[in-house]
Amino acid sequence: MTNPTTNVMIPDDNLVNVIREALDLESSEPITESALEGLRELYATLWIIEDLTGLEKATGLIRLSLFGTLVKDVGSLAGLDKLELLDLCAAPVSDASPLVGLENLEWLRLRNTFVSDVSSLAGLERLWGLDLRGTFVSDVGQLVSLERLGWLDLSGTSVTDVGPLASLQNLYDLNLAGTSVNDVSPIAGLEGLRRLNLSGTTVNDVSPLATLQHLDILK
Repeated sequence: MTNPTTNVMIPDDNLVNVIREALDLESSEPITESALEGLRELYATLWIIEDLTGLEKATGLIRLSLFGTLVKDVGSLAGLDKLELLDLCAAPVSDASPLVGLENLEWLRLRNTFVSDVSSLAGLERLWGLDLRGTFVSDVGQLVSLERLGWLDLSGTSVTDVGPLASLQNLYDLNLAGTSVNDVSPIAGLEGLRRLNLSGTTVNDVSPLATLQHLDILK
């Protein structure tokens, strides 16, 4: 059982500073468990933060940005199951498995991270937007269960086969720029697709998509 007045140990000084700023605390005031539990948003964009220890107490967080930080290990986020938006863009994260239980996530940004395996995201059924641009992802087969997904950026990845995306009927914006995809016929049945970026691909034949009357193709 937690004690709401207990001070939370946070080893990373910059994480302490950004949390104090978010909670409007003076430098002399302690960061308690109850204070962290009441935190709903934390924007640590471009802060030089390496260690998230202590953030696991922020169980009420809904939106969290760690864009451009130095965070490699996101294990402290594993229990933050109220998160709806998580931005890890440009952080040196390679393992997304701690995110497996974040079932309320609607937006997840992993752009320009070192992530290659997205199998841990398969159970995030509320996910609507997923940014994998510039990651090391090559297989999107694990995304077939994300039926609510509407926005997906795979640009600059090693993806070659878009077949698994054929089941994502809510997809309306798909970015494949700079990938090795050369056949778009598997996604010809995505009737809700409105925007498709094929810039820098070797796709020459888009005729299979002719029935998608509202589709805007960028190439």
